[in-house]
Amino acid sequence: MNLAEEFALLAYRDDGSLEIDGTRLDHGLGGALLLELALAERVGVEDGKVFVRDPAPLGDPLVDEALARIAADAKHRRPGRWVSTFAKDTRARTLARLVDAGVLSREKDKVLFVFDRTRYRAPHGVEPVPETEARQRLTAAVSGTGPVEPRTAALCALVGATGQGDRGDPGRRHRRRGGGLRLRRGDLVRRPTPGPCRHP
Repeated sequence: MNLAEEFALLAYRDDGSLEIDGTRLDHGLGGALLLELALAERVGVEDGKVFVRDPAPLGDPLVDEALARIAADAKHRRPGRWVSTFAKDTRARTLARLVDAGVLSREKDKVLFVFDRTRYRAPHGVEPVPETEARQRLTAAVSGTGPVEPRTAALCALVGATGQGDRGDPGRRHRRRGGGLRLRRGDLVRRPTPGPCRHP
């Protein structure tokens, strides 16, 4: 499961509604794709702009397409530009993959008998295992004192940067004092390194 899929799972409540607004979700998913490529050392940032380190595919169609789009661009662009680009079409494809895999179920209804609404619930009302595991990793990251592995640090930063600060650790903000990874819109591709994790 890639970072975008984990992030999407955390973004939805148990009733299938969004925990955050759609704009934050979309930008978080775009950032997740860039972080996935950065973690795999396929892209890097030089002079504030994204460049391709290694064009070899990773075997994940969604991530590989993002890499191909960056590689095909004649210009090196800032991370925020790629976040906005990927934000346009990543949500539908990510959720479709989760539904196809049986991790989520798609339910459509109407609000006030007029407005269409789509919810993404856990099948049978049981929290998906990947979501539970992601929550456990986040909780361990923010409550512990040791190093945080890069993938968890990336997810932790995405959750914090998009305002999901209370999802992985109910009852308090996700914050660990000391140095650590902070992720801001426009700086979403900086490669996470092991170390303390802080949520904004």
